[in-house]
Amino acid sequence: MRLVEPLAERAGDVEGALALCEEVVARRPDMPAALMQLALLRRKAGRLGAAVEALRRAVAVSPEDEGTASLLGSYLNEAGRAAETERLLAPYGDRKDAALDTLVARGAALAQLGRTREARASFDRAVAADPSRALTLVQRATVEMMAHDDAGARADLEAAVARDDRLALAHHTLGLLAARGGDEAEAERRFRRALALDGGNYDAMLNLGSLLAHRGRRSEAQPLLARFVEGAPASVYAREIAQARAWLRKVATSVLGPDTALTKND
Repeated sequence: MRLVEPLAERAGDVEGALALCEEVVARRPDMPAALMQLALLRRKAGRLGAAVEALRRAVAVSPEDEGTASLLGSYLNEAGRAAETERLLAPYGDRKDAALDTLVARGAALAQLGRTREARASFDRAVAADPSRALTLVQRATVEMMAHDDAGARADLEAAVARDDRLALAHHTLGLLAARGGDEAEAERRFRRALALDGGNYDAMLNLGSLLAHRGRRSEAQPLLARFVEGAPASVYAREIAQARAWLRKVATSVLGPDTALTKND
């Protein structure tokens, strides 16, 4: 256990902390806390698959630890493996006293699987468990948009912003809602706010760039889309990166019309 303690002191050296944690786990493969730390460090180092593997081992060692299971579910969702999340979390989520993080991760998985009614029910329980948590309201709003309940989504998003005006995801989702309703000025305002709050929000970067391109403002759109192409992870945005790159190439050769747009939601 003494080897785990220096990890906090080496927070600025992820690879060094990871190597140390790997050593701890090699010595104590049945220590849930070390496996959890290993998963967090692997995720921070960009090794999502290896992080999932570490959390699977932690759950196997301590299946009663719902917090570890819900974190594994979140990582599986991030990896696009929602069906595995649902199988993992169903026994926990069906309990009357299911933890908030379990309800959220399961709701996100059900949404990925297209089971919007069940997803919304899971998020309803999560909101009831902690009405003050703004992020949960945003996540429920996303499911409501999938179900074409724009009024419900707007109410949840406005409530989320009222609780935390610095939640970039809430502003970005309000931008999507505004764009869907044809209010381009409001969509631009919300996308800009999201990007100001979180400069690495690639969804906002892409959607703002596309909106500006659609409105004929190429000089503003180009740097945004160039940043998106350079920085967005291909594992998540492969199609969108290809589209943005093609748009930029056509702009450079003056082949593209000023109202040609692309969005992540096309």
